[in-house]
Amino acid sequence: MKRRRCLFRYVRKRAIVVRSTKILLVAASMAVLVIGFLTVWTGEDPPTPPLLRGASAAGGSIGACSAESEWEANEPLALSPELNKRLADEFPAGQSEELLTQTLIKQRFELRPACLKDRSIRSAEFIQRSGSLFHWPIHAWVYWKIDEAWKLVWTKGFVMYYSL
Repeated sequence: MKRRRCLFRYVRKRAIVVRSTKILLVAASMAVLVIGFLTVWTGEDPPTPPLLRGASAAGGSIGACSAESEWEANEPLALSPELNKRLADEFPAGQSEELLTQTLIKQRFELRPACLKDRSIRSAEFIQRSGSLFHWPIHAWVYWKIDEAWKLVWTKGFVMYYSL
């Protein structure tokens, strides 16, 4: 009789452990599915272009047109070091503006009107409408100056990330 009670207790404890393990496995599986779904479902729109991948943002003023006020003239520019290095490497001074504009358009940047005070300064803008669980949407600008022969004088890149 005593042996039966011991066996019954053993079976009952084992059933509780098995049931608890199953609940934990189901909960863990659901968590993985939800995180995977959110990562895929809230995908980047449009995808991050190669020019902006891994580019950091910086604090300061965004834009390379002539300053509108004394405050803007004294504010440091919020240049992205990674984006500026890529721009300088791929589109050095003296190169035709056409390659830069074609690359920007191909990477889903929108060309913007030239600066009002200096028509030789041009710009393009990239807006990412949504990111993912692990990636915030990007807003980026590329500015460049051309000479009379339509050759690049300089390029400047700015990046901003949206968060909650």
